[in-house]
Amino acid sequence: MAKVKSGRYWVTWANIHARNSTSVEEFVEPFRTNAKAFIKALEDSGAKVVVSATRRSANRAYSFHWCWTIGLGKAKASQATTVPGVDIEWKHGDPEKAGKARKMIDGFSLKLPPKSIYAPALFTKHTPGKAIDMNITWSGTIRVKKKDGGDEWVLFMTDVKKNTKLHAVGASYGVNKLNADAPHWSLDGINFAVWREKAYQGNPLWSDTTIWTTMRSQPALDLRAIRLSIVIVCRVTG
Repeated sequence: MAKVKSGRYWVTWANIHARNSTSVEEFVEPFRTNAKAFIKALEDSGAKVVVSATRRSANRAYSFHWCWTIGLGKAKASQATTVPGVDIEWKHGDPEKAGKARKMIDGFSLKLPPKSIYAPALFTKHTPGKAIDMNITWSGTIRVKKKDGGDEWVLFMTDVKKNTKLHAVGASYGVNKLNADAPHWSLDGINFAVWREKAYQGNPLWSDTTIWTTMRSQPALDLRAIRLSIVIVCRVTG
């Protein structure tokens, strides 16, 4: 199909063709069991848990990443990669115009700084079913049971990134907080951008396109497996 300019059209398109799931049943094990147990412990203590995203289409992740980076001026429209099946024209005559991308940010209800200081990951653990976005609220202090059976008294904080006691409870269940992104918890809590920077080490085979294609074609792979697969390619081709 011919490219369609960025804007709200792509929000509607993604909500039909590249949907977010909000079901914890979509997770892979052991994260499915971990997340369900953590959420149950929170709800049993009186907290309210609203899940906004579980498993995410790779095409949706692509849309999130580039509308956020272009819309906030973190990247130029000309820098956006292209992927099959998501024919977004990020350039609107003026190569660096960001207004339409900003409308996509609003349409997707993406978090902005300071709540989320990094762009939505192009390569996200939501794709293989190992991450959850959720809003957790309660009043005052609650007593939450940890996986080992012990209890933790947790005071509510409007900034969940600072609530280390809540993070510790989640970690006991194998649900780890990513502090760079307010609603985001995952199997290991690793920030992909930091991981990629360490793994890249100047090798051109570690391009965004290579990693994105690998995750899109093999969504069950974790970061260690992706690194190994590309290292093998490096050795064969190098």
